[in-house]
Amino acid sequence: MNQPSFSRRDALRIAGLSGLAYMLPSTATAAEGGTLRAAMGASGPSEPIDPVAGLSSQTLAFVCFDRLTFVGANGRVVPELATHWEHNADNTQWTFHLRTDVVFHDGKPLTANDVVRTYRRMLNAKLGSQAYRLFSIALDADGVTAVDPHTVRFTCKAPFWDLPQAAADSHVSIVPESAPLDALVPKPVGTGPFVLQEWVPGDHLFATKNAHYWRAGYPKLDAIRVFQISDVPQRVAGLLSNQFDLILDLNAVAIQQLKGNPKFQISSVPSGNCININVETDKKPFDDNRVRQALKLAYDRSTLVKSVFLGEAREGSDQPISPVADIWGHIPVPKYDTARAKQLLAEAGYPNGIDMSLTTSTIAAGAVDVAVAYQQYAAPAGIRVKVNQVPASGYYYNVDALKWNAWIEPWNMRPEEFLFFIEYAPRGGKIPPTRWQPPQFMQMLTAARAATNDKDRLAKFAALERFLAENGPSIIPVYVNVIDAHSTSVQGYQGNPIATNREFWKLALT
Repeated sequence: MNQPSFSRRDALRIAGLSGLAYMLPSTATAAEGGTLRAAMGASGPSEPIDPVAGLSSQTLAFVCFDRLTFVGANGRVVPELATHWEHNADNTQWTFHLRTDVVFHDGKPLTANDVVRTYRRMLNAKLGSQAYRLFSIALDADGVTAVDPHTVRFTCKAPFWDLPQAAADSHVSIVPESAPLDALVPKPVGTGPFVLQEWVPGDHLFATKNAHYWRAGYPKLDAIRVFQISDVPQRVAGLLSNQFDLILDLNAVAIQQLKGNPKFQISSVPSGNCININVETDKKPFDDNRVRQALKLAYDRSTLVKSVFLGEAREGSDQPISPVADIWGHIPVPKYDTARAKQLLAEAGYPNGIDMSLTTSTIAAGAVDVAVAYQQYAAPAGIRVKVNQVPASGYYYNVDALKWNAWIEPWNMRPEEFLFFIEYAPRGGKIPPTRWQPPQFMQMLTAARAATNDKDRLAKFAALERFLAENGPSIIPVYVNVIDAHSTSVQGYQGNPIATNREFWKLALT
């Protein structure tokens, strides 16, 4: 059996996380029952609740569904619907053993066939799952099979060294065998702590207690309502006025009015959440890497962290793997150098600088701030930025539709190298919106994933991260903390570097 163990950074993570709450938890005794009122960022009006295709509804998957595994606040992979797993020497075959005491919300027992159907749906490119980009490079649908009613085998076409971490992703939340392979369902059934009663995309979710949940004694709550509100100050105002008990996805400015108030507790967790400035590399001027290098040198990252994020972030290094990830390759942060940026632009044929329209939205906390700050920082380098703010509704769908040639694209931290696939690998057979697809990138990524030695794997990922930072289509100036806040009446809440991974089943109200 290959039970997961603590990584080399777990001790540091645990030590760091323990000091990140601004106030000590309340000593009040939690009571059974009650309805938790939570608020998070908004999705588009047609956002599905079906986890296979969810975008900003990923957090909601943790209300109504479970997965084979879970990645906790300390970065450790722990069993969820799987009890344990094992793999062969080259990580091309994984066998997961399931719990035998789990039932779906409709009363049907969980079996291996449900897991098989879940993964085969995700591996259907037609359904447009973000997870498809990660899984499909190593796994085909017919590689997922049921060995017996409670054992699932993944036979991979390429090494899949971090499958247990990937199995914690929201898009592979387990749905029944009855779910269609090639269509979304309006109200999927899960095994999670709460039973979906109502879902209004872009507005709210309402779910009630799963009385047959497999975790004995949980959930404590009778129900949960999650409101989707794109405006961060509005979420904070709702907490202050007792409209909400828990608010998610905040920014450093918004929490200032909560600090020092004994009624509230703030959680700020270092993360790999990144706010990218992406450009289309098949269009001038961004087709020249000297221009892309100039764009990266024209961002004052130190000032951004201090003035815009008030210290609730780290400087980014133009690739999506942050220092809290095990595969971080110690990639240096570019220094702010407008003189060198101007020189690079002149060498690329733009002695008078360039004009660019940068599209952004309130789709994530800090997304507008990063664009506005860049407009200021880049001006001395001759990079004249026009900020184009558009509605949050449908934002990511417009990115995929190639509507803009320079845009802000925020991404929550994912397990290990998942963001490489989301951002830079082909999307369901289509090239990524940045149009950046050098053959070296996928070759290096494939080699890193094939490594069976931890030291060799880390070295290969470091080389890949360096290549992306020096040549890629993204300015990633900052890795932003996951910031949430709640009333002290909420008990059991713990922030997670992977922002979607919220353990709603643990929560109780006093």
